Amino acid sequence: KANDAQAKELARTAQTTAESIATDSNGSYKEVTETKIAEYEKSIPLSAGTSKSAFLKKAKELESGAGYEVEAESPATKDTYTITNKAGVISRTCASPTTGCAGAKTGSW
Repeated sequence: KANDAQAKELARTAQTTAESIATDSNGSYKEVTETKIAEYEKSIPLSAGTSKSAFLKKAKELESGAGYEVEAESPATKDTYTITNKAGVISRTCASPTTGCAGAKTGSW
């Protein structure tokens, strides 16, 4: 659970960072990428590294810059936590190779 909590927190930090990028880009999310998020927020790792910590697996713009998706992974469990913004509608989903999403392979959080 601690590993997954770290991945969830990382996804939320990436979400906040994506919003900062959009603010600096006149409301567009076209600049939302893994590299740009890590550039804005130095504490976000892009790989598990030697510490096997949660990392930002994916960040991309959606709908021609009107939205974005960020995904963090917990290396210990391989569970992924995704936050999607589709034209202002936010969803949070989980995917797991086992039953790490509240007892299922997929779910919301």
